[in-house]
Amino acid sequence: FSIFHRGFLEMKSVQMHNSSSQYTSIEKIVYLAIYFFFVFGSYTLLKELKDSIFMITVGAQFIPQIKFISLFLMVPLVMFYGWLSEKISRKNLVIFYTTVYGLGGIIIAIFINHPTIGLFNTMAEKYRLFGWFTYLFLEGASPFLVSLSWSFLNSVSHPKDLKKSYMIMRIILNLIILKHNLLEKIKKYMTEALKI
Repeated sequence: FSIFHRGFLEMKSVQMHNSSSQYTSIEKIVYLAIYFFFVFGSYTLLKELKDSIFMITVGAQFIPQIKFISLFLMVPLVMFYGWLSEKISRKNLVIFYTTVYGLGGIIIAIFINHPTIGLFNTMAEKYRLFGWFTYLFLEGASPFLVSLSWSFLNSVSHPKDLKKSYMIMRIILNLIILKHNLLEKIKKYMTEALKI
């Protein structure tokens, strides 16, 4: 988090719109690319899992109810988001929602393997709060964290630099993914080699 605090979250608007400092622009793009990798990488994985986690813990028959509840829960959350966005800066809004969803993700990660609360308990019951919390929490990630991340990217980038910035961010994200895949293959190879 300190990397983002130092490099990405403390960017001044003068630096953002000053194209004479190439180093600052590239540094900004690198920090934004790393931030987007973590936000969209975790969101993409968890978005696919929310229905499965809910069906395993609570039951598939309750999916219509959770969708209905999430619809009504979003109304006060959107109102809170609007109120909060008027009170604090966009940078602090990003910090707030990143922290909230980061802590929520940690809570989900802690309890997902718990023998009675998490997925190891295969008995689906409507009283298992972990399934309800996970679904509702991840349902709110798209309108708040993902949309806010795109909004923040557009606000810290100058319109003429956006095309170049998106291209460089895409290259950096692909390199990170390639490095991750390469490390996974090396880990798998080393694990198989040690078994022999």
